[in-house]
Amino acid sequence: MLLAQLNSVIQITLIITMRGSVTPIEDVNWLILPRNGLSPVDEPTSLDIFSIISKHTIDKEAVRELVKELEGWLLAITLMAYQAKILSPKILLKSWYQEKTLLLQRPGAQAHRLTSVDISVKITLQSPLLLSKPNTLKLLSVMCHLPNGIPTWDSLIYKMLPKVPE
Repeated sequence: MLLAQLNSVIQITLIITMRGSVTPIEDVNWLILPRNGLSPVDEPTSLDIFSIISKHTIDKEAVRELVKELEGWLLAITLMAYQAKILSPKILLKSWYQEKTLLLQRPGAQAHRLTSVDISVKITLQSPLLLSKPNTLKLLSVMCHLPNGIPTWDSLIYKMLPKVPE
């Protein structure tokens, strides 16, 4: 397997992001991030990322408001910054209030999980792992109403939803 071959190279570091916590191969010494995954970035970092990609230096108030709406979510910030190369921050902000995630796609790029938030979400919701557990979508429908998900969900879930089998 390619990952095993790459792992055997001493002077290489790989950064791999995954949707779940099941590693692709077992014989690699993976550095695992905390259970709750990557945290959103703070507002100054969000603004820096947006500005570096979009090259926007005017209308800083609209940029700040737009970035604040994205709540530090890296994929959303990146995709919106690419949109800002074509549209003004004010137009993007107005569109955001109307369209939300439909707007989060990289202009001109082929639709892919890294160029469209909608596709990224659809891939997650249609994954075999999620589909194999019938209560998973019910749980996600509850969690989506919570602004920060459920911290330490693995220890709280059976208290919150006692009828869900382990």
